[in-house]
Amino acid sequence: MERIDLIHFASPVGYREPGWLWKLGKPYVWGPLGGMKTIPRCFLKAYPFPDRIKGAMKNAVNRLQFYCSRRVVHAMKQSDVLIACTKEQRTMVNKRLRTNRCRYLPENGLNFAKLSAVGADSFLDKKYGIERVNILWVGTNCVRKMPRLLLGALASCRNSNFHCAFIGAGCSALKQFAASESLQANCSFVDQLPREEVLRLYANAHLLVITSSMEANTTIVWEALENCVPVMTVDHCGMGDVIQDGVNGIKIPVSRYDLMRAEFARQLDRVFEAPAALKALAKNIPKTARQYSQEHRMDFFEQCYQDALQAHKNHREQH
Repeated sequence: MERIDLIHFASPVGYREPGWLWKLGKPYVWGPLGGMKTIPRCFLKAYPFPDRIKGAMKNAVNRLQFYCSRRVVHAMKQSDVLIACTKEQRTMVNKRLRTNRCRYLPENGLNFAKLSAVGADSFLDKKYGIERVNILWVGTNCVRKMPRLLLGALASCRNSNFHCAFIGAGCSALKQFAASESLQANCSFVDQLPREEVLRLYANAHLLVITSSMEANTTIVWEALENCVPVMTVDHCGMGDVIQDGVNGIKIPVSRYDLMRAEFARQLDRVFEAPAALKALAKNIPKTARQYSQEHRMDFFEQCYQDALQAHKNHREQH
């Protein structure tokens, strides 16, 4: 044990199982943490009734565990540095502990070298010299991901110069709903593709849309940014932290389901009427993405470790 200088408990993103390593009495870093955020009520109201009940119960249990679990709170208090995967959850932890010990870092990052290669102005000028907008929606067809929010918005759009590909498990089940909205000519549905093929789709995509009611930092955000594809997303969870409205993407305020659908439709119509606007967003991505690079993450962790060592030393000297 004398040879261990510091412990970093880098568990799968969550907080419910803090482990026991903090009992070893070494400088201790825990994170990225996540999972303490609840599903917004406006999304729950749009869930089918059985899922609404499950979601409400999950929210209640989540609040109870975060605020009342003595083991979780004790492990947090014994940590010299805590890391949260979203800014909102950083605030929640700091407020719960009445401290500023918790920092923000998404659980994933991006390959900045790859981004720099595809982010050249000449490449983007050619890619975004378009008349039809290619949209990607990637994820499992489940109530949490809410693909029908996008389909409903597309059905409300005045323009039809787009193609939207829905990629992920169960997406073929959306065909009937798309047909009922007269979208079959503008949408395609593929249940599953190898990840390499999905990544190749980004080369021809002009916009990624995220409609999820709950995420940490979904991997598709990083896939899109690495390929210089702007993101349109609901303004919450990790996506709301990473995407800057009007800079590297478009954010839709969290509101009633019908209002969000209308705002998605309004913003999509703006894009369809002036597809060149996406080029400006794409060109901004390399300027805003460096803080999420793997190089930045190494510097961030090094600083966390130095601060943890110092905080642990100060605590021992005071006691």
